[in-house]
Amino acid sequence: MHDQRLLALVAAALLTTPTTGCILGRTRDEVPLDPARVAMIVPGKTTKRDVVELLGAPTYVNDRIGLRVVGRPDGLDGSAVGPLVDELVRSPLDHSYTYEYTNTKSASLYLLVVSFTNQETRRDRVVVFFDDDGVVTHLGSSFNARDVAFRLPTSDDDLPRDDE
Repeated sequence: MHDQRLLALVAAALLTTPTTGCILGRTRDEVPLDPARVAMIVPGKTTKRDVVELLGAPTYVNDRIGLRVVGRPDGLDGSAVGPLVDELVRSPLDHSYTYEYTNTKSASLYLLVVSFTNQETRRDRVVVFFDDDGVVTHLGSSFNARDVAFRLPTSDDDLPRDDE
């Protein structure tokens, strides 16, 4: 009798346990970037303050100052004396604000004991470069976050085909 109850309990558990399933997920990081606001940034006119007022606080601030090795002073006998002579170098491309927004979608399919998962991330990115006076010199942007999609785990829909 006890064995029959145990067998019935196991059978009921197996019958009520789902053997297939699907999970959809989404993750967003930061806030979407507005292309209309980015279009208001004018190289040669817009300042750092203007950029922050338009786009908010940057995701990253890049302000590198590098050292360039010029050489070692030589002694009269040709031997190297003293420390390396360095100079501070700053490229106009080294000062920039980067703004990013990422959008990730994932889809998982579970079949008995096999599972398939696909995760896709797309981002909007704007990089604004400044001169030493804090005026925009140029900027680059890409807006791809809206193109993220739930795709089947075996999908290659977003890959270029050989005939293209």
